[in-house]
Amino acid sequence: MEKKIINKYKGTEEREIFRKHHLHIQNSLFNGPGESPIKECSDVLVTNTTFNARYAGWEDKNITFKDCHFTRLCRAPLWYTKNLILDNCLMTSPKALRECDDVTIKDTSINGIETMWQIRNFKIDNLKFQSYYPFLECVKGKINNLRMIGKYSFQHSHDIIIENSELDTKDAFWHSHDITIKNSIIKGEYLAWYSRDLTFINCKILGTQPFVGAHNIIFENCEFAPDTDRAFEDSTASGSLINLPYSIYDPKNIRFTYQKGKLPEVHLDKKNCVYEFIKSK
Repeated sequence: MEKKIINKYKGTEEREIFRKHHLHIQNSLFNGPGESPIKECSDVLVTNTTFNARYAGWEDKNITFKDCHFTRLCRAPLWYTKNLILDNCLMTSPKALRECDDVTIKDTSINGIETMWQIRNFKIDNLKFQSYYPFLECVKGKINNLRMIGKYSFQHSHDIIIENSELDTKDAFWHSHDITIKNSIIKGEYLAWYSRDLTFINCKILGTQPFVGAHNIIFENCEFAPDTDRAFEDSTASGSLINLPYSIYDPKNIRFTYQKGKLPEVHLDKKNCVYEFIKSK
């Protein structure tokens, strides 16, 4: 169905554009003080539009935002929405993107605390992202070219593939499972505590005390920073490494092949620890 064009709209009232369908909103501004612009709508394209009003884009279906700006005044946009696309957008809103399904984000920049919670079935390509607690309890995602700075990312998340990315994040992947990370750099202390079934392929890992209480962690051609210490405490892990961590504490069961470098310092305060390091020929 052909979309009705709304051009240079200036929204100030509560629930501006409510339960409307088949729209193209362009070159517009939602300033408030009224909240919840574009609510419970469907089949909507929004282009070159700025959102200053709170709670923009709640409970919508089949909605695309292209070349849009969600400012810091636009608190908590995009909740409970299905079939959502963000294309070349700038978002500086706190607490954005909660409990959404079927989300696509591309060529976008996001800087806001507590963003991307409980997102299901998502695809990300070329995202610059700065946040605390990003990707909390997210499920079934594919991520390519994510450049992230933050803390406490991907906690309690699962069934995600991450490729060609750089993650600078403390306390990442806690209590997560069934995640694969390929061709990426992961920087930050306390990586993947209490996680399980994680796979790292062609990755570089930097930071102190990675993998505590973690199980079935698989590596393929991965590199640790030379000063990585206190790794793999009470953990099970295996695979192929370029080099071994500087020190390992009380591993439950770890077995690695490695290409170069020294053997780690192994500290054993517990009984029944199992470890094996085999240098590749």
